[in-house]
Amino acid sequence: MADLWSELKISFKTELEAGASAAELQDRFGKVIEVQEQLGNSISLVSPGRELLKSGSIQKISSTTEKTEERFIFLFNDLVILASERKMIGVSKYKLRAVFSASHMQVCEGDNLEREHSFYLRGSDGTGPKRCVELFTPTQKEKNEWVDSIFSIIDEAKVNSSMFTTSSRSSISETNNNDNSVESKHCADCDIEFGFLSRGSKCVKCRRRLCKKCFGRHRNESKKNRICDTCTKNMDLDGIPRSFSTQSQTRRKLLETPAKGPGILHASQIRFRGTLGKPTNRYCVVRDDFCMYTYLSEEDKTALAMLPLPGCEVKICGEKFTFSVRVGARRMYTLTAQDEEDQMKWMAILDLAANAHLKNQRNSGSEQSE
Repeated sequence: MADLWSELKISFKTELEAGASAAELQDRFGKVIEVQEQLGNSISLVSPGRELLKSGSIQKISSTTEKTEERFIFLFNDLVILASERKMIGVSKYKLRAVFSASHMQVCEGDNLEREHSFYLRGSDGTGPKRCVELFTPTQKEKNEWVDSIFSIIDEAKVNSSMFTTSSRSSISETNNNDNSVESKHCADCDIEFGFLSRGSKCVKCRRRLCKKCFGRHRNESKKNRICDTCTKNMDLDGIPRSFSTQSQTRRKLLETPAKGPGILHASQIRFRGTLGKPTNRYCVVRDDFCMYTYLSEEDKTALAMLPLPGCEVKICGEKFTFSVRVGARRMYTLTAQDEEDQMKWMAILDLAANAHLKNQRNSGSEQSE
């Protein structure tokens, strides 16, 4: 606690010298300290210029089970923090889950047809390994509010990156590492407690200690080659071109594309189901950017979701007019067309898209280093 107040006094003095009023600083630092205490002081948040802009609950999609988990998101003007509510009484209110530095972060459009208001946060705290988290909101309005807010701090970080010192970022990384060591009795991803004989194993990429389930398709690999599902998904997203992300000078609202318009390769009403198993009817459109857009009707001006198709696998199914589309390592959709002719058209277009290259696609190595 003494270190906290010492750090606070230094930050307070720095801000006063910069011309901020004492009342403004007291309110700003008070909110930052409150979040720090709610996280059990597992992370040092007090820093000159840092302020809490927004907070609230959001849903995270599990990278292993596709189930949803509640997360609490704290949006600062230079950081995004994700936390989960603790169930134990007598400890801090929240458990730290992920830290993203605004200057080392991307926001990518979601590709989940079943969770229609989804998006990805991808990046790191500036010193540790990269992470990718899939989030979604109940409505498109809420999604736009969060994405716009996060995008604004990414832009702000480019202008004011010198305000936040390397030492403060290092303290975040150091504190996170200490926190991981303290809670090594639990899986770093799903939080399940390890048994007496099984202590989990470390992912060879992110070095987090995880249970066998959280290694997904790599669970039976030797420990020297075992990569967790989160890192696997992050590697899959390396193939997403920059045109699909919002890390640019202006946010491209890719879903604001009407169902009717130029560049359509094929469109019709489709019934599909995914891992959730719930049949859904949508008006689906494939455009010459080789992405599938879904709508409630062909009169809609904004898409509900968008799925990049290059690299997908298309197979015919035993059911009438039905075929499957597998995208990446985790997602497979079963689609039912209106008739046999429509089914053949869809399979031909999807086969074309599966072998296509997206416009303006770049090798992931050409992206801005993080």
